[in-house]
Amino acid sequence: MRRKKTGQYITPTVVAQELGRYVAVDLAEIGHAVPPGAVLDPACGDGVFLEVALRWRWAASTATCRGVDLDPDVLDGPPGAELSVADGLIDDGRRYGVVIGNPPFGGRGVRERTAEEVRELARSSEVWRCDKEGRARRRKGEEPTRIELDRLRRYPASSFFVERFVRAAAPGGVLAILLPESFFSSSRDAAARAWVLRHARLVSVTSVQGRDFLRTGTRARTAWSVWIRRAEPLPRALDAAGIDPPVILRQPRDETDHELVSAPGSRSFVVRVGVPTLVRHRRFDPRYHDPQWEDPLRGCRLPLRPLGDFIEDIVYGALGRGKAPRPHEGPGGFLLVGQKAVQDRGLDLAACPRIRDERPFVQERYCLQPSDLVVPRSGMGTLGKNKMTRWDGLPAGCDALGAVVDCFDDRVVIRGISSAWVLGVLRTESGWWQIRRVISGVAQPNLSFTQLRALRLPVPGPQVQAEAERRWAAIAAGEADFETLRELVRGTLA
Repeated sequence: MRRKKTGQYITPTVVAQELGRYVAVDLAEIGHAVPPGAVLDPACGDGVFLEVALRWRWAASTATCRGVDLDPDVLDGPPGAELSVADGLIDDGRRYGVVIGNPPFGGRGVRERTAEEVRELARSSEVWRCDKEGRARRRKGEEPTRIELDRLRRYPASSFFVERFVRAAAPGGVLAILLPESFFSSSRDAAARAWVLRHARLVSVTSVQGRDFLRTGTRARTAWSVWIRRAEPLPRALDAAGIDPPVILRQPRDETDHELVSAPGSRSFVVRVGVPTLVRHRRFDPRYHDPQWEDPLRGCRLPLRPLGDFIEDIVYGALGRGKAPRPHEGPGGFLLVGQKAVQDRGLDLAACPRIRDERPFVQERYCLQPSDLVVPRSGMGTLGKNKMTRWDGLPAGCDALGAVVDCFDDRVVIRGISSAWVLGVLRTESGWWQIRRVISGVAQPNLSFTQLRALRLPVPGPQVQAEAERRWAAIAAGEADFETLRELVRGTLA
């Protein structure tokens, strides 16, 4: 529990040593020598990455190793290293040849800092307030607004540490940092990625297997990245596309090469991807650029259109922000649709608690209408298993006033095409393989509105769509299995 609150998950020694080997291999391939100077780990923990730096001789001696951590109970390191109980986000004014480590991903973040400490972080940091090109929207040093301070308190601690790593490195210095995979893949972190790319050249990204951290108490999907600090920041992130060489993207699985894989059963690869491609797709994670990924709709004879062309609206339920919906007793009330209710044949209403007709949880935009799709927006057991379904209205005899989605499910309103056909496509290889490629997240997969709208949808004629509706009706009535809808999609696309 304490680790979860603080975000502290210590890197196992065998994993840290292997990650260090990747740094050495990648720097040797591009011919970059680590500049002389000290080594810093601003979230030191037990000092395992300082040991890595000594092993690869990035530090001349233990006296040139500096480790910082807020928690004196975990702070440790090689004998003779400079260890400090301090806030690793505070700039000490020193510049280092190597900045390496595994900063906290979540935990308290900055929420428990005092108001003045938060304001000072806002003044000194840029990464949290950048545009898509990685340029700070406000001048450094300006006073943050109340809205900005509220946003800053919820900002990932790991992204603040990324900026600290960059600023602590000397020109030509090496950054080696373990981050949530979402930092390299999610649209939320795109601006932060752009900021780093302005200030540092990306050398490599290596997917790390969640099982490697099981003994520390987390299954977080992570990636190990290597950067080289630029002498001067670029005016915008896009400029890196014209000057930086290709980036090494790696997903290792060879048993002789320590099994660091992003998911069980995934295939290993090493590929070099040009920065223009990374910037265009806004995805730096290796899994997205898997050269062995097969386009499920290659050779499809039907017209292909973005699913977004048929989505009238997407919305998820109220977050509540500490306020829970109040239960409703007796007839009436609204059914609250959660992920446990999502089944092949529709929604299991027995798994939907009744809540009072009160805002913010009951609003018109959250209310399901017949033919709407219910798409779990995260979770290994739901989105991660391609679970989604359709709502066809309240059954006869149900005295509820309606049904609303909760904050973990998307209500997707489909217009201009059969939503049964859409559901069938999304739950067969043609849709699922696309979804599996683009979902991102730290410990749980997530599918953003943008990613959902961008999925390609084969568009059949009216007869096939009518057959999809007929088959779904039989599935919803318990007269057929969901596989019959998949068979229609596969047969149509064959």
